[in-house]
Amino acid sequence: MRRSLFDKYICIVAGWLGFSFVIGFIMMLTGDVKEIPLTLGVMSIIGFAFMFFFGFIYSKSPEDQQQLDADYYISLVTLSKDNPKQFNKEYKGLIGHGTRYIVLLFILVILSLEGIIAIGVASGNNMGAFGILGAGLVGVLYTIIRSLYIKSFPIEGYEITAKSSPEIIKTIEEARVKTNSPTLDKIIVGDGANCGVTKNPLGFGSKSENALFIGLYFLMLLTPEELESIYIHEFAHIYRKDTHISNKINRIITRWSNVLANLQNRGFIANTLLKGFAENYITKMQFYFAADSKSKEVSADKEAAKFSSKEIYAKATMKIELIEYYFNLPAEKSSFDLRTFDTAPTNAHDLLIDSFLKQLELNKDDWKTQILKRISNKADTHPSYKERMAEIGVDSFDFEVSFAKSNLPEIRKIVDDLNAEWHKNMAASWEDYTTDYKKSQELIRGFEISEDNDKNAEYAMALEELAKTEEALKIYENILEKNSQYAPALFRSGMIYLNREDEKGLEFVKLAMEQDNDFIDAGLQIIAAFLDRNGLKDKKEELKEWASEQSDIYNKKTDEAENLYTNEVFAEACISNEQRQKLKEDLENIPTVKTVFIATKKLKYSKHDLLVVGIVSKQKTLKLLSKGSHLENTDEIWEVLNTLETPCFLLDLNTNAHFTKQLSLVNNSELIRR
Repeated sequence: MRRSLFDKYICIVAGWLGFSFVIGFIMMLTGDVKEIPLTLGVMSIIGFAFMFFFGFIYSKSPEDQQQLDADYYISLVTLSKDNPKQFNKEYKGLIGHGTRYIVLLFILVILSLEGIIAIGVASGNNMGAFGILGAGLVGVLYTIIRSLYIKSFPIEGYEITAKSSPEIIKTIEEARVKTNSPTLDKIIVGDGANCGVTKNPLGFGSKSENALFIGLYFLMLLTPEELESIYIHEFAHIYRKDTHISNKINRIITRWSNVLANLQNRGFIANTLLKGFAENYITKMQFYFAADSKSKEVSADKEAAKFSSKEIYAKATMKIELIEYYFNLPAEKSSFDLRTFDTAPTNAHDLLIDSFLKQLELNKDDWKTQILKRISNKADTHPSYKERMAEIGVDSFDFEVSFAKSNLPEIRKIVDDLNAEWHKNMAASWEDYTTDYKKSQELIRGFEISEDNDKNAEYAMALEELAKTEEALKIYENILEKNSQYAPALFRSGMIYLNREDEKGLEFVKLAMEQDNDFIDAGLQIIAAFLDRNGLKDKKEELKEWASEQSDIYNKKTDEAENLYTNEVFAEACISNEQRQKLKEDLENIPTVKTVFIATKKLKYSKHDLLVVGIVSKQKTLKLLSKGSHLENTDEIWEVLNTLETPCFLLDLNTNAHFTKQLSLVNNSELIRR
């Protein structure tokens, strides 16, 4: 079983603890019972020392960790495909890994606290010097205990029953009986065009709740036999226990995310012992779950094809693909935007489906071709439509796909009820919902092209917001004629072309990324999505090295903006005297702020500089012992910093005191001292 370095370190500590108990057992047999508490306590304290040491060794820079994670994930995807038996063995082992770590920490903490007392008794000395260590260990236990409980809530939504929707329930029951699946506790209808199942535990000692979610548009537009084939796919996830596993994974991730959230004010000891493990464990659980999801989807597809037929299932899934394809179209191509209405419409769902059916008649062949082009990448949890169909033996897609709105009265009632619910929710917030659209309308009124490219680009983006992309392209072309390296115009032009599935957009986006690395992250995502949508494997391979270089630049840019290192070079803060004075006054209004230093960090990979604000908080002795030294009132401090409208880094000098001297040496850096 592959293990990360951190896992190996944990095994070493667990082995050391086991060795301690063996020593204790031998001492018991040899009559040295009185010395057992002291021995176990000392050995546990040494075990903690190991864990601190390992935690520091494991620490990686963000870009190194990202590369390790990427390599690890790719190896998991390969393993799940080539050796599913070994993959499942590792997966099951990992699920219990967090529990084992918690048990290990609990034993070490309890024995270490007992050891501190035993050392004091044996030496006859006051062990007050161990107070901070003891408080920190108690903080570890408190953080874990506080994070263990996850409150479960009953699944809510527009629920249908055999009484309210007998025909819908009849189709669902036919699918359930065919697959001999457990009964459903709830059936919920909501927005969207797909279907899904979930298993929700209701609490300790209670049974779990099996729920089926049905997308309204899926219900409106598929035939009963097509619906049944999709239901079978979802029931397969229940009786194959996919939902049970996914629920368990989600709860583990939630629990360890709670640990991270509860570590904010827990001090150095708790953070060292829990933070590294929690981040590593959450990432690994997400990776295993994602790597496992593709095979689970394919298995459920095969069940659907077996219990209905592969032709019916292929048609049903193609229909869903077409609906979702329409939902993902930009307004330019969908020719529909609810924000054009002055008030919230009372029949929004009908308007959307009517628009879909109209556009489908005009574009069905093109959309179908585009769907069949798509390929999935290793990070996707679902294979593409064509890849899924290949697994069930469908390789010809010349079948006719036709849509008709259901005329079933009970479906009509559901549509009407959800229309009314949507209108009720949106009516009060319609002004907020349409704000950007109305701003764009106002902006283009009477606008004239000027010499200011930023203003011209803002105008073009307003045109895009209003789905007038052809006009926007002309503005961008005009800008690029004057300045061929103007990155925003390059990037927006590239996006428009790629949304039109036009490959020439790649060069525009690439040039924008090379001119301004602020566009790298979004650019890589847009390019990857375009290549996958169009099945351009060769082009993807061709761009692989270039994309890796751009990703490396972006990681370095993110790292320098989000982290400070001991070799940083600081300069005098680049803010005006007015900003400086206001910052001083606002921070002095926060009682816990004791000392403030400000300086500028020059960024290599960004066009702007970073204002570093180092703050020391006043510390109360009781909190210092229980939670450790840390920055107080961070939310209030950030409210002040955000008024500067400049990139800032908030440095906690309570826990990073080694930066204090560096900052104090910078000219005019001391802002507050009291």
